[in-house]
Amino acid sequence: MVPLLLILAVTVTMFRIGDPCCLLLLCLLAGLGWKRPCFRLSGIDVALVCICLYDAVDFCLHPYRGAEAAEASLTGLCCYFLIRSAPAEGFLKLLLLPVGAALALTFVSFGMFAGAVQGAGFADTYPFRFLFRPLGYITNAWASVWLAVLGLLAVGYVRVPRWRIGFGLCWMAVSVALLLSFSRGAFLAWGVCALLTLFALRSWKLRATLLAACLCIGAGICLLFPAETATTLAMNKTASQRQSTESRVNATEKAIDVWRVHPWTGTGNGSYTLSMDKALNEDTTRAYTTYAPNPVVQLLVEKGMAGIVLYGGLYIAVLVQWWKNRKDETACIVAACLIAVGLKEMTMSIALADAVVLVLLYVLLGILDKETQMNADFRRLDNNKKSAFICANLRFLPLSVIGIACIIGFNIVNFRVRKDKEITKQAVEALEGKRYAEAAALLEKVSERKPAVINRAVLAAFIPDSLLPEGYAARVEKDLAREDDGTDVYVAYLQARLEAKRGDFVSAIGKLQGLAEAYPRNATFAYELGCMLFTTADTESHREIKNECPQFANVGAYRIRPDAPTYPRGRFRAYAIRPYRQFGKMRTFIIKNPQCASISSVVNETVCLLRRALQLSPRLLHTERMLAILASDSLFKEQVTGGLASGLVEMEQTANAYARAGSLAYYQGKPDEAEDYLRKAVAEQPGYTVPWLLLGRISEAEGREEEAASCYRKYNLRVKGAFSNSDKAMERESMELTEQEVLLKDYAVKFQNWYRARLLL
Repeated sequence: MVPLLLILAVTVTMFRIGDPCCLLLLCLLAGLGWKRPCFRLSGIDVALVCICLYDAVDFCLHPYRGAEAAEASLTGLCCYFLIRSAPAEGFLKLLLLPVGAALALTFVSFGMFAGAVQGAGFADTYPFRFLFRPLGYITNAWASVWLAVLGLLAVGYVRVPRWRIGFGLCWMAVSVALLLSFSRGAFLAWGVCALLTLFALRSWKLRATLLAACLCIGAGICLLFPAETATTLAMNKTASQRQSTESRVNATEKAIDVWRVHPWTGTGNGSYTLSMDKALNEDTTRAYTTYAPNPVVQLLVEKGMAGIVLYGGLYIAVLVQWWKNRKDETACIVAACLIAVGLKEMTMSIALADAVVLVLLYVLLGILDKETQMNADFRRLDNNKKSAFICANLRFLPLSVIGIACIIGFNIVNFRVRKDKEITKQAVEALEGKRYAEAAALLEKVSERKPAVINRAVLAAFIPDSLLPEGYAARVEKDLAREDDGTDVYVAYLQARLEAKRGDFVSAIGKLQGLAEAYPRNATFAYELGCMLFTTADTESHREIKNECPQFANVGAYRIRPDAPTYPRGRFRAYAIRPYRQFGKMRTFIIKNPQCASISSVVNETVCLLRRALQLSPRLLHTERMLAILASDSLFKEQVTGGLASGLVEMEQTANAYARAGSLAYYQGKPDEAEDYLRKAVAEQPGYTVPWLLLGRISEAEGREEEAASCYRKYNLRVKGAFSNSDKAMERESMELTEQEVLLKDYAVKFQNWYRARLLL
């Protein structure tokens, strides 16, 4: 029974089989209750139990955010006790079944991936490795799974001599699958794992066999994929590698500042990305990642010093247990695997985020903690089996009570999350059908959680009040203020939009100025502030003209901007004034000692903000408000859009900057300049999406049909993925979004990760 339960746990977690009712955890607890393992508690036992209790308490404090971590921790602990209570050989034999199936899917998917990349015209698959997602895992996470499996297969190779050929062949296949991730951390960790396993083996024959297998694997990967291997081993050769290294260092530095706010208890399980967002992720040009750069950073942010103490105690207990059994071959092999996984984790923290890695590591720890049979101390102290039975029950009772209570809690949370998602889906459908009152009514049915309040605020902020129930925006604004705890910066952004809707521009602009100054790389905040300043400048301009030129007091709203150099001695300045409510020609007036210099500075600030927003996100050039602003004033348009692309390249000479500059130049009708920038972008980073589309359009417009088709194929690869057989040319950008979607597209991804809910727009 024990091997079957363990294989069930590995299969469910590895293949990500949905288990909303927590039936797996219930089966594991039932298995423990029937088995009632009785053995002397070790240091590893105590450390793992303390970690599980901490996660359970955190789940009680943060039920929606901490549920996944608590469930993974409890599942891993049950697997650990099960492997401690029975011989591991049966489990290791059965492990070949899910591993073989996963290997088959991995190699098939890699073949399709490589074929799609080569079919699109690329010889090197390295820039597109993120499209290779076996079983839905990113390559870095999949490599961590295979590293833990390598340790179990090596143990089986030693402990089950009759199955040695099967374990050996499977070990080699897993090594190949791991190296096909072309991850720097995976390459390094695999080398360390193979080397330490080589020293752990006691037989010279087995050592020679392992060494020959490693040489064959390495030579085969180098011969079949020379470019990818060379790039991976170069470590910092490509722009993406350099950016990845830089982002990991930056994240580690920023985590220290976040940790100082909650030094002892941290911010709670599952809160790493939310806590680090303000310090790290508010950059429109950077992709959002859900993984921490290393487990130390994640522990500091989520669990504080308490987590460091708990996992430090586990590390010491593992070290002590290995030292006690250092002459045992199995213990040394497990230790080699744990060291390799730890090294891989220092390049990206996977074990604390993916349940399968945690379960596999707990199984390895159970194998390392060798006392799997009934402890002799119990039999020596009391030969009566009843005493041992009572002792086993006393040990199992707290775990069963905690486990059942957690299962009930997990089911309640999962039920609410599913119900909220279904209602939100219906609200989205109503919104798409322009049934705004129905969408508002549906959102009122969602549970009173922070994501529900934010979704209501999104609806109130982007939909006119006349289309919503009376007083809806005012009620939502009060609810949003109640939920504002300072962690989610987009709450302040939505508050600013709601304040602007009811006419409080002073407070709205103040909030947006704070956001734009704190997060200068966020295009949404710069764009919103620039548009709001442009809109409110009409009222201020009218007030200044009324003071300086009373004869124009009744003309209406004006736009004022410097149109000529300061006259000698600085006493006069020329201003071009256009009456917005009268369709007259532009007129120039000489205003003596103008008081409207402040308006000039506002206009200059507006220009800078809109230029920054466009350079960060060229998509904003097509939003309704931006098009209306640029169409209203030709001189203002020139100030905003003049030299956008060249100015961007002067500030940032990166592949990402060249891609954005190329998009801006293309949208402004400068195909030659755009092509130059876009060629530079894809030369350094072929994995970009929009540059290939725009290059295809430019080539097609100039009659280069073959080149255009090639660019469209590469664009299709990036948009449709590596597993689509469609070669139909996509001549339009696939994500022509509305203004709301452009402004909130980055936030939508974070929202799903933070709150386990869907953003309305």
